[in-house]
Amino acid sequence: MLDLCGTAEEVYLRADALAASMIEEIVATEPEPVPQDGEVVAFPRRKPEESRLPASGDLDGILRFVQMLDADGYPPAFVDHGPTGSRRAAPRRYDERLEADVRITIRDEGR
Repeated sequence: MLDLCGTAEEVYLRADALAASMIEEIVATEPEPVPQDGEVVAFPRRKPEESRLPASGDLDGILRFVQMLDADGYPPAFVDHGPTGSRRAAPRRYDERLEADVRITIRDEGR
């Protein structure tokens, strides 16, 4: 079973280990392939603007939002403030607060 707790990167590492054990089992047992049935469901890639931190919510919801975007290939969670923007990564929960690594940048005028 794949544990989905933690950052996206942590989930990917656990999925990698699980996939490796599944490959070993497939090689060892050579199971018969079974055709898939049902409709294909395709999901579009996440757009960077979809990673803006929500204006409200509880700490657990905000933590999960930042965690799900904390892996290579995903646009990181961010906040806009005047001419600056900041990206959040590596979130941690301590009692009634969240802490995260933050990168603050000055946005271009055209953005």
